[in-house]
Amino acid sequence: MKLIPPPRRRILCLQALARGHVVSLLLCLLTSPLTWGQRSDKIAGGTAQTPPVPSPTLTIVPSSYADGVFLQDILVLNRSRPRFHVLLFNPSDKPLRLFEEWNSWGYFGLSFDITYPDGRVVHTAKERHNWDKDFPSTRTVAPNGYYVFEVTFDPAIWTNSLLLEKSGLGGQSCRLQAIYSIESESDALKERAWTGTIRSEERAYIVY
Repeated sequence: MKLIPPPRRRILCLQALARGHVVSLLLCLLTSPLTWGQRSDKIAGGTAQTPPVPSPTLTIVPSSYADGVFLQDILVLNRSRPRFHVLLFNPSDKPLRLFEEWNSWGYFGLSFDITYPDGRVVHTAKERHNWDKDFPSTRTVAPNGYYVFEVTFDPAIWTNSLLLEKSGLGGQSCRLQAIYSIESESDALKERAWTGTIRSEERAYIVY
């Protein structure tokens, strides 16, 4: 069978269409690539690319949201409710592997930037810690699933804890942003753990 170069094939197909030659048009289309002049597995400028995997997201979950009484979201960190939560969401259709928090690879992953009303911006992260045993282990977050961090801001655990700030009866106002960051290194590659840096939306809170 004689092969017709793509440019010439285009012309013949258009001529067959204009003249109403259905059989010629069908033969022309059957001998044509899926897209004229290009392979079906390519796109303009190169080969087809796999869509990037969407990055996970972080969300601070307040103890209560702003309403008609409180104009800002509320974080309650007292003896009755000594913690709040940060959600890491996996928006992809693939499982996501995270270093577990008990080991040194995952322990320092979560931190916060705090902006106080006087303009100070303070970074708070977990204090250095000694491990009796330490090795890289991971847990899997399912597609469209969540991982939940518990945060106490206990000054014995967190540097620059906002619990050390003096607050009146109206609580401590601040702006808070959560950060999750894992360095790309050999153990992360070996364990196929997620690496990178993501941040939550920075929002205003009152902390009681």
